[in-house]
Amino acid sequence: MDIKKQPLSLESHLAQLYMQSAAERVQSLESKLDLAEQRILLLEQRLNQLKETPPAPGLPDIFDEEAYLVLNAEQLQHSSLSAQEHFAMAAPMSVRWMQTGQKQILLRSDQHLLVVCCLYPTETEQQQKLYQLLLDLQYRYEITVLQLGTAVLDWAEFNRVYVHNVRNHYGEMQYTIQYLKQRYPSLQHSLIFGVAAKNAYWSLALAGLPRTTVFWQDLDAVGSLSTLQEIFFWANAGIAQPSAQPYLTAHFSEKGLETWQFSDWERLKRADWIALLEQSQAQHQQTIEDSRHIRAARLFVSSFFAPDFNEEVDQNQYLEQYLRRWHTGIEPRKPCPGFNPEIYAERNQLPPYCEPLGHYVAQGKPSGPWQQRTIKNASVVVNADAPVALHIHAYYVDMLPQLLQRIECNQLRPDLFISVANQADAHTAKQLLADYAAKVVVRTVPNRGRDIGPFLTEFGPELVKNYRYIGHIHTKQSLHVQERDAVTAWQSFLLEAMLGSEQSGAMLDACVSHMVLQSDCSMVYPDDPKIIGWDANRGFAQLLADKMQLGALPTAFNFPVGTMFWMRDHVLARFVDLGLEWQDYPPEPIGKDGTILHALERLFGVVPLVCNQPYSVAWAIGFSR
Repeated sequence: MDIKKQPLSLESHLAQLYMQSAAERVQSLESKLDLAEQRILLLEQRLNQLKETPPAPGLPDIFDEEAYLVLNAEQLQHSSLSAQEHFAMAAPMSVRWMQTGQKQILLRSDQHLLVVCCLYPTETEQQQKLYQLLLDLQYRYEITVLQLGTAVLDWAEFNRVYVHNVRNHYGEMQYTIQYLKQRYPSLQHSLIFGVAAKNAYWSLALAGLPRTTVFWQDLDAVGSLSTLQEIFFWANAGIAQPSAQPYLTAHFSEKGLETWQFSDWERLKRADWIALLEQSQAQHQQTIEDSRHIRAARLFVSSFFAPDFNEEVDQNQYLEQYLRRWHTGIEPRKPCPGFNPEIYAERNQLPPYCEPLGHYVAQGKPSGPWQQRTIKNASVVVNADAPVALHIHAYYVDMLPQLLQRIECNQLRPDLFISVANQADAHTAKQLLADYAAKVVVRTVPNRGRDIGPFLTEFGPELVKNYRYIGHIHTKQSLHVQERDAVTAWQSFLLEAMLGSEQSGAMLDACVSHMVLQSDCSMVYPDDPKIIGWDANRGFAQLLADKMQLGALPTAFNFPVGTMFWMRDHVLARFVDLGLEWQDYPPEPIGKDGTILHALERLFGVVPLVCNQPYSVAWAIGFSR
């Protein structure tokens, strides 16, 4: 009788699956145990091998104690071990070696140095100096040399120096440096030798590398001032002959000079070179950090900063130029209208290496006298609540039609007070202004005091008595400036901000309306992008300041560069009360600096600052100088 196989119950089926799974797990654990036993055996064998291994070698055949102390300063600072003892202990773990013949040399190759030199066959002394320096520096750096000149150099003694012969051509050099930056991620430093290698600076800047200069020439051997400025401007740090120190002192700020050493460079020890390169890199990193803060805040205005602004150019290049100008002190400029970096640095006692705008952003944009309200257009125009006058010193009377055309772009017609040099010019001015829709006064004045004498001595008392808002402009020519295009740009920059035009709009209306609406605004003037100080005028200014009871004069300040502005009557009264007579002004011709007129120009801006009277600045968008 066939007995049918009974199907398993659910409980029996689950029990069977569990037993099968348990057996598989046991088998897996046994396999892992076998592997572990094998690994233990291998480790025991390796341990026995290590016990039988002879101790690590002691000092190499050449041991440079000075280099080792520099490289391991942090570890040795709190150690009782000598350099040799520390080396013997650390060598098996951390030291990298280089074989030179039968000798071992200690190297640190986690940093790469790019050396740019332009040597010619006649410069044998410089060749030998460069050889000796690089032989010394290869203890610390992996080195790539870009040789731009025609000298045939022998690099047989070098084992970790890679040489590229490159034409002294901007495009080829830029391509080569970008290639090297990608090939060597550890490329962190660059050394540039000689005037002829000047094309390398901008290429290195574009590659984001710090730039350390070795300037071995005498200044008399360099014919071009622009070449010198380019070299010194783009170097993060450098060393130059002592003969270069007077030149650099005259052109650099105090903070810029701190990055330079003046001595014969072959006297420097390896530690000095390492310190110089590290200083250069530190300043470069600070520049990167400042740039990051400024870009994030979107405060930098390229079209204000750059007189040669081109919207098709990478705008980061203008920011890089601003930072270099600040760090060197070579022709520093403001980064944007309404912010004076020197006032910020002085009031906040910033160290020389600290760039003010980046610090200002990092600190949360604190308020202070470094900020000024900025008028950029005539978006708000109101009727004047008091009489308005405008003084025009028309020494060049042929410019009057242009000025009238600018005034006519505005709704307001201020009373005009015109000073001219002679009766013929007075007749011309009256004819031109015959149809003007407000009061016109034309007077002939002595040729003393430039535009300031007629403003203060001839018209000042009358203006203070009868008007609340008073403007001052003149037919600027600056004949002492040889670059006439620069004068034209400066003239346009000032007049666009003070009067306006079809392009910039009704800026006269904007300035007066701003003073009406902002009752505390003592003065409005163009915010010059250049940072200009006392120059040779502080002595005259202090004499006048004492008479005006202003007290100590500040080092950093704003002022209407070019002497065009709008001001309230009470500010003008401070200057009229000086009681200046025509003989107080120097006779023509006068110098371009160091006179009472240049001192007064600066005091126009200093008086509101030291008296804590708010003032504003104007900028016609699209104009710079």
